[in-house]
Amino acid sequence: MEKLHFKKKAEEGKWIKYSSKQICSKNNVNDQAIYLNNVGNHYEVVLSVLPGGKEEVTLNSKESAKKQNQSGAEKDQMNLNYELSHEGTMKRKYEQHELTVPKKVLKREKNSFGLIVEEKYLLERSRKEPGVCEPPEIEEGFTKSEKEKMKYQWDPQFRFNKLEKKKMRYKQDKSYKEGLIQTGKEKYMNDAKYRQYIQQASKDKYISDQKYRESKKIGSIQKYANDEEHKRKVKQASIQKYADDDEFKREVKQASIQKYADDDEFKRKLKDQMLTRRQNKYADDDISKGKSNRQHNKICCKMIDFKRKSNSKAHTEIML
Repeated sequence: MEKLHFKKKAEEGKWIKYSSKQICSKNNVNDQAIYLNNVGNHYEVVLSVLPGGKEEVTLNSKESAKKQNQSGAEKDQMNLNYELSHEGTMKRKYEQHELTVPKKVLKREKNSFGLIVEEKYLLERSRKEPGVCEPPEIEEGFTKSEKEKMKYQWDPQFRFNKLEKKKMRYKQDKSYKEGLIQTGKEKYMNDAKYRQYIQQASKDKYISDQKYRESKKIGSIQKYANDEEHKRKVKQASIQKYADDDEFKREVKQASIQKYADDDEFKRKLKDQMLTRRQNKYADDDISKGKSNRQHNKICCKMIDFKRKSNSKAHTEIML
């Protein structure tokens, strides 16, 4: 609530201003005031003051009583006149203030939604007038959607309420949730800048948020166990990285050595794998040797058969 300052009428007919700043310099006061007229040993509240301070209407005066007896229509007319005069005063103040603000401050710029907004003017106004951080009402030239987007940027409470509503709807409305997920996937696939932003945000959150990090690890393990295509891609990527990245290769070897020393189950599986590989290798060698021997025997048989035929032909020629 803003503090008011007081004015007291002195004997020479001038109004003397008593501000709350005289009591505490940190108080913020406005241009409104309460006028008190010294009557004998007390003060009466002055309802209106004319220029020069020569005439006034106090709370207990005849003029005040006359106002109290006015009809509703007369009071409405007086209120309308006051509103009109107040609006005119505010308009003049705004026009005067606009003239005093540098043109570079009033430069209109596009915001992230492509809307024209006097951002620099609002920033300068918020600095010069502490407590005034809301932008002026924009009634013409913008659609309802555009106004909401601008208010979302300017008004923290409005933005917070919107986000909370979206979170609640995301939890409760299954179709809405699926639609958002699908839209996000499509944007991730088609928008390189958005994809890079999401990846970096995920990396940052993985580093800083332990709960998020644990959930990602569990999810990755489950997906590796249940999704064969994902498992194949992970293995292929790991093999490729092991071949290309010496630092990664060194880390994998060191981790494997450490796990072999600490984990008996891992040690047993590794031994079984090595034994199976040896057996398969020996079997392949035997098969290869068997194939080689069979091929050798076939060649020998052909040679013997060829010699036999040659000898038989020579013997026939001699007989003739």
